[in-house]
Amino acid sequence: MMNVQKRIKKALSLDKERREVALRELAKELGCSLSSTYGGGGSKHLEDELVRRIQEAARSIRESRLWWFAVIASVSSAISALAAWCAVILLRVSH
Repeated sequence: MMNVQKRIKKALSLDKERREVALRELAKELGCSLSSTYGGGGSKHLEDELVRRIQEAARSIRESRLWWFAVIASVSSAISALAAWCAVILLRVSH
């Protein structure tokens, strides 16, 4: 998936009708709520709100991915500590 900021910039460079369609498609793809963003005539305020929602959704997705990396890192750290502890215990038993 292309960088969200690049996709927003690309969408904003389009004419008014195509810009609204591109932003709404990106919002749907990211799971954004589109309620209260229909104003007719491509209102700038509504467009700004849609861009804000897209950016928030992208940030949320990034943060959830980082959360999983943190969980994986902590589990692997615990396994490593357990392996070291077992090695020390086995070393004491063998002597």
